[in-house]
Amino acid sequence: MNKIYNTLIAVVMVLLVFAGYKFYDIKSEYDEGENVYLEITEDAVPIAEKPDEQSETEGQNIVDFDKLLSINEDVIGWIMVDGTQISYPVVQAEDNDYYLKRLFTGEKNSAGCIFLDYKNSPDFSDSHSIIYGHNMKNDTMFGQLDLFKKDEFYSKNKTAKLITKDRVYNIDLFSGYVATTDDEVWQTEIRDFETWLKMSKEKSMFKSDIVPTADDKVITLATCSYEFDDARFVLSGVIRD
Repeated sequence: MNKIYNTLIAVVMVLLVFAGYKFYDIKSEYDEGENVYLEITEDAVPIAEKPDEQSETEGQNIVDFDKLLSINEDVIGWIMVDGTQISYPVVQAEDNDYYLKRLFTGEKNSAGCIFLDYKNSPDFSDSHSIIYGHNMKNDTMFGQLDLFKKDEFYSKNKTAKLITKDRVYNIDLFSGYVATTDDEVWQTEIRDFETWLKMSKEKSMFKSDIVPTADDKVITLATCSYEFDDARFVLSGVIRD
C-alpha cells in the first residue's frame, strides 16, 4: 500500500509541476503580447486621446502610420471600440492563417494580430469587410467584444473608430450576435445583402435604432465565443466618413 501511495503522490507532484509550468508559460506569452501592443500604442498613437487638437480628416494626424509601416508593411489601419480597451493596428496578409499566432512585430505568440480578411479590399471599400481577432482570456485583443452581448453596455457604447493612413471613419454599430461557422456573415460578398442586414439586426443581442441599407458599407468584428463548439461573436456596424 505504501508503494502505491508513494507512486500516486509522485504522479500528482509531477502533474502539479507540469501544470505550474504550463500556467507560467501561458502567462508569460500573454504578458509578452500585451507589452508589445502597449509599446506600439504608446509610440504610434501619441494623440489618440486628444483628437480635437488635430484635424480628423487625415488619419496620420491621429496615428503615426509611418512608424507602424517601419515595423510592419502589412498594416492597413487602426481600430478602436468605444467603452473597451480595444485599440490595435489592423493588418492584412495573403491568407487568414498568417497572423493567427503572430504579433504585429512578427514574433510567434498566441495573441496574434487584429487582421482584415484576405479577400477584402485593404481600403475598406467593399460592401462587407471582416476583421478578426482572438478572444483572449486577459481581455486583450478582441476579448472585450463580449461586452456587447448586453443591451445595457451597447446603450452607452454605440460606435467604434477605424483610422487609415488617409481617412478616419466612425462605425455605427447596429448588430451583435453569436454566429455559427456556416453563417452568411463570413462572406465578404453577400449575395442578398439587404436580407442579411435585416436578419443580422433580428439576431442581435442588443437593440439599435440604426437601420443599415444595401448601399451602406459594413464592417464586422469577429472573435471566438463559447456558447457551443466553434461559436463566434460578430459585431457589425456601418462605416461613416
